[in-house]
Amino acid sequence: MPEPAPAPPSRPPVSISALLELEQPALVLLDSNYKIVAANRGACLLSGFQPDRILGLDFFSLFEPMEREKLNDSIKSGIPQTALELQLVTAQGKMIPVGVSCAAAEGQIWVAMWDLQPLWDLKNLADEARDRVDRISNMGDVGIIVYDHDFRIEFANQMAGEILGRPAQELLGGELTEFLGKVQSIQLRNHHSTFHLDQQRRVRMELPVERPDGTRKLVEIYLSMTSNESAPVRTYAYLRDLTERVEMENELRKTNQFLQNVIKSSVDGIIAADMKGNIIIFNEGAERLLGYRAEEVIGKIHITQLYPPGVAKKIMRRLRSENYGPKGKLPTTPTTIVAKSGEHIPVRISAAIVYEGDREIASVGIFRDLRERIKMQQQLEETYRQLLHSEKLASLGKLAAGVAHELNNPLGGILMYANMLLEQAGGGPAAQDLREIVEQTLRCKEIVRGLLDFARRRGEELARVQLNEVLEKCAGLMSKQASFLNIRWDKHFQPNLPQVAADSDQLSQVFTNLIVNAADAMEGKGTLGIRTWAEGEPPQVHVEISDTGSGIPEEHLQKIFDPFFTTKEVGKGTGLGLSIAYGIVRRMGGDIQVRSKLGQGTTFHLRFPLEAPARIAAEAQEGLAGIRDREGRAVQVVLAGEKGLMRLLSFYDSFEPKDAFEGLPPGLKRERRKWVIGLMGGWRNFLLLHGEEVIGHIGVTLGESDLEEVIIFIHQDYRGKGIGSMALRHVGDLMAREGCRRLWLTVESTNTSAIRCFQKAGFRFTSRELQPEMEMMMDLEA
Repeated sequence: MPEPAPAPPSRPPVSISALLELEQPALVLLDSNYKIVAANRGACLLSGFQPDRILGLDFFSLFEPMEREKLNDSIKSGIPQTALELQLVTAQGKMIPVGVSCAAAEGQIWVAMWDLQPLWDLKNLADEARDRVDRISNMGDVGIIVYDHDFRIEFANQMAGEILGRPAQELLGGELTEFLGKVQSIQLRNHHSTFHLDQQRRVRMELPVERPDGTRKLVEIYLSMTSNESAPVRTYAYLRDLTERVEMENELRKTNQFLQNVIKSSVDGIIAADMKGNIIIFNEGAERLLGYRAEEVIGKIHITQLYPPGVAKKIMRRLRSENYGPKGKLPTTPTTIVAKSGEHIPVRISAAIVYEGDREIASVGIFRDLRERIKMQQQLEETYRQLLHSEKLASLGKLAAGVAHELNNPLGGILMYANMLLEQAGGGPAAQDLREIVEQTLRCKEIVRGLLDFARRRGEELARVQLNEVLEKCAGLMSKQASFLNIRWDKHFQPNLPQVAADSDQLSQVFTNLIVNAADAMEGKGTLGIRTWAEGEPPQVHVEISDTGSGIPEEHLQKIFDPFFTTKEVGKGTGLGLSIAYGIVRRMGGDIQVRSKLGQGTTFHLRFPLEAPARIAAEAQEGLAGIRDREGRAVQVVLAGEKGLMRLLSFYDSFEPKDAFEGLPPGLKRERRKWVIGLMGGWRNFLLLHGEEVIGHIGVTLGESDLEEVIIFIHQDYRGKGIGSMALRHVGDLMAREGCRRLWLTVESTNTSAIRCFQKAGFRFTSRELQPEMEMMMDLEA
């Protein structure tokens, strides 16, 4: 029989022993009942079972019950499966994540397993890192966007979404240019086009962005690009919302500008310096006060250079002390500062230290110029002195007139009988005594005549007078006298000197008296100066008569115009010449002052207005035309206001005419024209000096207006005395005579003196309205 054919060659058997020695992956071989029939070292290490214990185990028992069904389906399908992620239960009961893959061949089931714990650890680390990045990127106020070369966004944090007005997730995958305006997108692309030149550079840009809700944001964007050969190019955009900051900066700029304007426009000087003394603020008021420009002092001049030596340190000591007010603040106090010209200027300073926390960083001072105030105070004191002098002259004039009249008759009798006895005595021994009696009696008569001239106020015959001509005439007459032969004349007359309204004869008397006094002071030797000029606002004509004599002691200067005061020897002067000259000049609306130093001579300075007081009053009245009361009716104002007074009196300062109507009684609602006479501060003084001229002007004005009512304001506690009382009564008489039948009188307090002045003119109380002690109505008694 033939030999059987040889069997076909079989597949080389798998070397199970070699597989069982492997540690990776873990391999087990299952039978048809899914029992483990073989396991390599890796399976034993992974499961924790010893080799003799793992064999025969149900493979499914190594996994969680809930995962066995998934594993069973995979193995029974007989189809090679991709890895499953399952939880392996070790012999020690520990759960280990494993990957499982199985395959069936020729009745054998091979299962491969590997430990997933290291991968899971890496994944957890990656997740933690990603969460940490998200938290960090969302912690600040900076939006972060990462996009590729097509501007497609790969990452966006929450702040980027808030700035662009969209949720961060909505930004992912979109193009950044979609969320910007057309113009802004072009700008962004233009900046990107420069990156190819230098990919390491950072680009800053500011873009206005309109959000979906219509609001607009100003966004600051910083761009930087990463370049790596192993990774695609990415651009990082860092976004910051500038809207609120810009708004705050604008508000701060406006506030700073306002404060700068306040400081700049302040009338007072404001100067600030740091704690090293460097000037940092110097406003326009300080420029006007000190004469420096701001650029000359800021950062260039030390603050101590603006004070006399030691004054700046003294002010700082006071600022740091609590003895002069709150620490760090110095209430208003007088001091002196030094101008660019070197002038020492009296000021009032209010100062403070500027603190930053508890640290001193600067000091600031507000300076108010006191020069004008001091000048005004001196003028007021001088005016007050002149008023006292005028009252003294008036009182002495009345006394002198009475005494002169009483003495004239007996002196006349003495002189007559002494002359008769002198004729009878012939050349006898009594003749010399009688001649002495006659001489002394004539001297007494001369004194009495001077008293009468002093007491008698002749009406001035005012005319346009050229003072140069009057002075030339006086100087020409006096220069021919023997006492002037050795005197040098120094005359400087301004050509075309404006004329003044004055009495030429009385001016000659004044100038002659001053020239004679100058010659007597020089004892016939020296220089006698006469100078004229015009200046001032309103314009005035000035005359100075000076000598180089012995001068007048300072203690005598205040008495020089007092009646009967003289520095001459007994018998050489009555002491009335300067008093008479003073009265003449003042009645013409002028002023006379003297300055002198012992051993250097004396100068008399005379000022004359170009117009008479009544004409000035008329001009002041024209300047106040057109004023209306609270009801809108035209109200004519006579001398109602200190601006008018300034032109009439040459003292006191500003006034707004509307102030005269603050006290108008509401009950006064008639439609006829009214006149207001404002008796305000300084009026009594004015009436003492210029009563006749002003009353005459008021009388003329009232006479032209067909008055029925007059309103009078007395804004200070008017004490109707002397000439002032007479003037008020004169006003009352004028009003009654010119047709006024009703008078409104407003006073600040019960003023019986002023009321009596009008009662004497025929006015009587008829009713009281509003505040009884403040406002009253008087009717003219039938």
